Amino acid sequence: MPVEQLQNYVGTYEIDKDFKLIIKLKNDQLFAEATGQNALPIFAESETLFFLKVVDAQLEFEKNDKNEIVKLFLLQNGNRIEAKRTE
Repeated sequence: MPVEQLQNYVGTYEIDKDFKLIIKLKNDQLFAEATGQNALPIFAESETLFFLKVVDAQLEFEKNDKNEIVKLFLLQNGNRIEAKRTE
């Protein structure tokens, strides 16, 4: 995926007031950093679905009708947890 496209995912996604996922772009690689945890690389399965290699989890991004990413879902252990984009 081109770096210009990866930039669209960068931001802060809030699960609740005390737990956020920050998506960062470093050296052409996306990373997900959960509150209190290390940043981990994420890899594209599709335009909206990414996975982690270190833990069994996926991130599913959702776009609005303007094609802007507005939230993501953390898919882990059979759960689908919504995180709204705040930044």
